Amino acid sequence: MKTLVIIPAYNESSNIVNVINNLDNYYNNYDYIVINDCSTDNTESILNVNNIRHITLPVNLGLAGAVQTGYKYAWENGYECAIQFDGDGQHEAIFISTMIKEIEKGADIVQWH
Repeated sequence: MKTLVIIPAYNESSNIVNVINNLDNYYNNYDYIVINDCSTDNTESILNVNNIRHITLPVNLGLAGAVQTGYKYAWENGYECAIQFDGDGQHEAIFISTMIKEIEKGADIVQWH
């Protein structure tokens, strides 16, 4: 299943590289896109310097707007599955494959506690 991990980020300069490294090291079979929600810190430069795939919004849309941007990107690029994954490191990538298995069984929405 072609899967996109959507990572909304607002002022996550201290966390975003660790989040991406975790995904790259353990779950590199899934694509990701960081949605930089017009951060006012140096998140943008960190994304650029580390060659992290991202979209930078010109205005702050908040979490819902950032995630919606990611879903639109997923739709326009033929992804079958999209997973929201926070840019602050609070979500654990280890649960992604379990969530995808539930989607493959027919679930439309999966939430991990």
